[in-house]
Parts: sequence; structure tokens; C-alpha cells
Amino acid sequence: MNPLTVAGAGFHSRERVRVTATVADATQTVRIVTTRIGGFRAALSELTPTRCDLIRVVAVRRSGTTVVLKRLPSPACSPG
Repeated sequence: MNPLTVAGAGFHSRERVRVTATVADATQTVRIVTTRIGGFRAALSELTPTRCDLIRVVAVRRSGTTVVLKRLPSPACSPG
């Protein structure tokens, strides 16, 4: 998780994808090209989440189709 690294699969071969991740109030966007089998791995070096942070990742294909991943904070982090 340090740096935050995300992986994706099921995209077209050599497809351009924009990956945007948000952790707390910080956001980072990277543009990647998928592998020949439609996968990718992107390191977002500006983001260093903890287990108590909400992480939201959005991958946008060139066609405009989006894929969203949301990782919720650990239950041990809930207030109260």
C-alpha cells in the first residue's frame, strides 16, 4: 500500500486507460496502456493510505466506460 498500487484486467489489448485514485483529500491520476492481454498495474506514488482511509479508484476506458473500486476503512477504525 505504500505506494498505493492498483491492478486491472479485462480491458482490450493495448488500450489507453486513465486511472484516478483518491485517498482522504489527495487525488492522483495516471494514464497507462494495458498489456497485450488487457491488464495493467499502476503505482500511485503520491498516495500513502492507511488501513483507516477510504480508497476510491476509477479507471476510465478510451470509450468512456468506467470501472470503480472502493475500499472501505477497516471496521476497527470506525468512530465510537
